[in-house]
Amino acid sequence: ICAVFVDQYYHILHLTPDQAYKFYLDRNTIGRPRPDGVVELKPLSYINKSLISIDFSKYLTEIDTADAVSSHNGGTLIVVTGSLTTADGVCTKFTQSFFLAPEEGGGCFVLSDIFRTMPKTSRLVISQSDSQENDIKGNVGSIVESREA
Repeated sequence: ICAVFVDQYYHILHLTPDQAYKFYLDRNTIGRPRPDGVVELKPLSYINKSLISIDFSKYLTEIDTADAVSSHNGGTLIVVTGSLTTADGVCTKFTQSFFLAPEEGGGCFVLSDIFRTMPKTSRLVISQSDSQENDIKGNVGSIVESREA
């Protein structure tokens, strides 16, 4: 279900974003971050407006991972990571989580959806002095030796 859902969802967002609301029902919530980073949960009336506001046709969407796990009452939790790249090469990483709930009569719908773009960060480089490195190796060696005894 994960691969099929992810493929269909992002395909529709690119080609016919005004139809993406059909993945949702009236009891849904959708989470989107405010400018201060706090995620707000919004009702169905906000969903279509939100989905159309991000013009996915202007982006190349690349899915890096899509993972799923069975969840409450036969539902499925899906977590997607990927990137949105503009025509001029600006790349923004994102993560999106969906809870798919089963529908009566078969199929499923998006009960909850949280989308967040990831801030650009530089890699943290940690350097250790030789004495710290030797202390760490010594401590690890002591732990291994005590387990072997």
